[in-house]
Amino acid sequence: MRFFFLLFIGLIFSSCSSQSDCEKFKTGRFKLDDPTSGFESIIERNDSIQIERNITMNTVSKYYITWKSPCEYALEMISGSDKLMEVPKNRTLNVKIISTKADQYTFEAWIEGIDHISTQTVKKIK
Repeated sequence: MRFFFLLFIGLIFSSCSSQSDCEKFKTGRFKLDDPTSGFESIIERNDSIQIERNITMNTVSKYYITWKSPCEYALEMISGSDKLMEVPKNRTLNVKIISTKADQYTFEAWIEGIDHISTQTVKKIK
């Protein structure tokens, strides 16, 4: 019984630790390299706005960002190129940080109403 109690306490502390690791990614400048699509983007994020500059396509997209929990947020597109706005327009892009390291995090992202989850890694550069 004591083993299960210690295991439970350990899980609580590890869960709190990983959530606090997400806090350091709420604001800043980040780089996203997507080898699957060949896209490279620079992301700038403050407490309520995220701007993504796609270096490969030379486009800029702007989103409202709402943090649902320390490791989950939602993006709603404000503006972007016509080509980029076709899919996410009037839909929410949900993001869940699934792991963190010193200067990067891996996330799962999905658009409501579309049955596809993308997993990518973002590196903090500033």
